[in-house]
Amino acid sequence: MRTVVTLVVPLAIIACAAAPEIPEAPSPTAGVGDGAPFIHLVEPFDRDDFIDRFTKRGPNKHISVVASPDAARPGSVLRVEIPAGSHTGANFSWRFRDHPSGEPERLYSRYFIYIEPGWESGQGGKLPGPAGTYGKAGWGGRPARGTNGWSARMGFKEGWSRDSTQLTYYSYDLDGRSNYGRTIRWERPAGFLGLGTVGELEHGRWYCVESFIHLNAPDSRTGRLTGWVDGKVATDTKGMRFRSTPDLRIEEYWVNVYYGGGGTPKKPIVLYLDDLLLADTRLGCTAGQ
Repeated sequence: MRTVVTLVVPLAIIACAAAPEIPEAPSPTAGVGDGAPFIHLVEPFDRDDFIDRFTKRGPNKHISVVASPDAARPGSVLRVEIPAGSHTGANFSWRFRDHPSGEPERLYSRYFIYIEPGWESGQGGKLPGPAGTYGKAGWGGRPARGTNGWSARMGFKEGWSRDSTQLTYYSYDLDGRSNYGRTIRWERPAGFLGLGTVGELEHGRWYCVESFIHLNAPDSRTGRLTGWVDGKVATDTKGMRFRSTPDLRIEEYWVNVYYGGGGTPKKPIVLYLDDLLLADTRLGCTAGQ
């Protein structure tokens, strides 16, 4: 006798499997004149005195140029350590007003990141990203009011496992509901049935991380934050409001590695950065290396 097996598939799974592929966010090239990219900065982190090109926002005692921890990406890289019981690993910035470009209203950035095994994310923290604080607002519990400042650093949270970390934006913008920044997770689904997210990084390997910000026209919802990991869209948030005056622009790219808010790591934790690129156009993971 032949046994007939009936497979029952929940409608939710069918809908998920049949969902259209998430489209790639458009390359941010509009408004760049003749289309030729303007590159603000290429920093390979291959010299001990690299930081002389930047503005120091605080102590940077725990950064050093070292050999890459992974032969898959050889050469010199920037090692950043957050000591046990501390908050800050790196705290320096590229100030646009100090350079011929002046302060832009849109910015593409790209860097490579390697999170060392054993990293503890705890309650989360901050990673490099753009800002326009002007020493007034957009960090440290100083809320954005539209005329005083803003920031959109990247951030990190605990991943699904102890061996992974979830990327975020940590944004001080006009839609925040407290004096502190709000978290925008890089949570586009990574695989079949939406298991995992594109923005979740496994410890012990290199990733290419790209971001794009377009400041809103004053008093309108035309701002945008986009992020990619290894060329795949991880987040794309439109309709954002960072400012209500044209006087606020992108003041700096803030290379900040910071543990917290609250709490500190119980042991030293380490990550590595390489090949930071700032431009007005998305150039991908191979340019500027």
